[in-house]
Amino acid sequence: MKTKAYILGIIYLALLILGLVQIGINAPQGPPPYDYQLAEDEAKRVNVNVDNYTISRITGTKELWFRDMPDVSFVVAISFTDDPNKCCIKYPKDLVQIAKNGDVLYGKATQDGEVLDTRKHRLIHTYTNFDKQLLTGWKTNGSDDRLIDMVEQEDTYTIFVYMTVMKDFCAIRTDSPGFCFYLIDAHLPSLYFTAYYNTFLRFYGETELGEFWTQWVNYKVDLGKAHIRNMRIDVDGETDYYDEECKVDTLLLTGKGNMPFFTRKSYKTIEVSEKKRGDITFGYDTEPMIKIAKPYGKKL
Repeated sequence: MKTKAYILGIIYLALLILGLVQIGINAPQGPPPYDYQLAEDEAKRVNVNVDNYTISRITGTKELWFRDMPDVSFVVAISFTDDPNKCCIKYPKDLVQIAKNGDVLYGKATQDGEVLDTRKHRLIHTYTNFDKQLLTGWKTNGSDDRLIDMVEQEDTYTIFVYMTVMKDFCAIRTDSPGFCFYLIDAHLPSLYFTAYYNTFLRFYGETELGEFWTQWVNYKVDLGKAHIRNMRIDVDGETDYYDEECKVDTLLLTGKGNMPFFTRKSYKTIEVSEKKRGDITFGYDTEPMIKIAKPYGKKL
């Protein structure tokens, strides 16, 4: 009797295990692992060559305005010259349309550029030595600037644009996100910069600016080793300015918001124009800027 019960127990246990296995096979499997999903999405992306470049003369350009651009990342490298014959822009003509009206250079997406989607398209760019220097470590005129390594792995989301303009160039505007502007050895009387979200501006090499005005920029500006006589920032929310190595004679702050990265020794004079005390703050503890500044227009 005990033997029979023992055998029946074994049979029951075997049937139970078999049933659980069958339930497991037929049960909903749920979403695939994250890494597997990434690999699967990457495999579906179609290669798009973004190096079909053309070079256009842009003599007389003083302002740059990108609007309605392809929904991808952009690297725009801007160099400066005293020779008007060297003024030009190099860009992928099948994806970006460039037009000049007076002294303003406009850029927007072509029909092919409008349909670019980095979730579906893998942007293929051949990196030159210039690109690698630009993104990982630039040496110019004896400087040894370093930038956060942006090419640790292949970048298949970015379009590169190269420009050379005269030293009376004075403004950069973009209504499209995802731009990185790199200004190389900029010696300018004045520069105005305003941008859509997720846009980065960086000064490389020896930079001398008479006036520098940034307005409604809420992403990143790296001042590098720039020397700026008069600088104005219209603060709008939290803004990251990397200012450890720059020298600014006079800084004027207006608007409302916080500057978490702020190096007091980089500025000789700081003036604040705010509607009420504490509208403009600095540091992670959001200290009122007026503590280390003076009201705009007030003599001390």
